[in-house]
Amino acid sequence: MRLILNILTVFILLYPTRSPGEPEYLMPEEFGNRFRSEVYAIMIDARPAKQYRRNRIEGALGIEKMEKLEVFADTTDIETPVYIYCDGESRSLTVAEYLISEGFGNVNILRGGIREWKAAGKSLDTGRMRKRR
Repeated sequence: MRLILNILTVFILLYPTRSPGEPEYLMPEEFGNRFRSEVYAIMIDARPAKQYRRNRIEGALGIEKMEKLEVFADTTDIETPVYIYCDGESRSLTVAEYLISEGFGNVNILRGGIREWKAAGKSLDTGRMRKRR
């Protein structure tokens, strides 16, 4: 009986359940590890452009406006895993809900946003970026 419980526990931990059409919330360590382990994945920084230019998680694209998000959704394969973060979770959830409505199935949100990422001691890309005109 104990063996069965151990197997079920491992299965639940390795294959977390979420309802179809819902984003998965990940803590910083898992968020970073999963993104890096993907052969092809995209990370979206949903914060305002000024914040994105100041610092970002390495590899993230800055997409703050709906027009850019629509272009992204129209030009990206819906099978592509997407990882999203903002300051907290509100903008991330808005972006995730839109992508899910467009057919994306593997959508992940950084629980607690970039604040939690920093609190976990994770590194940020602080390289200067030019302001787009």
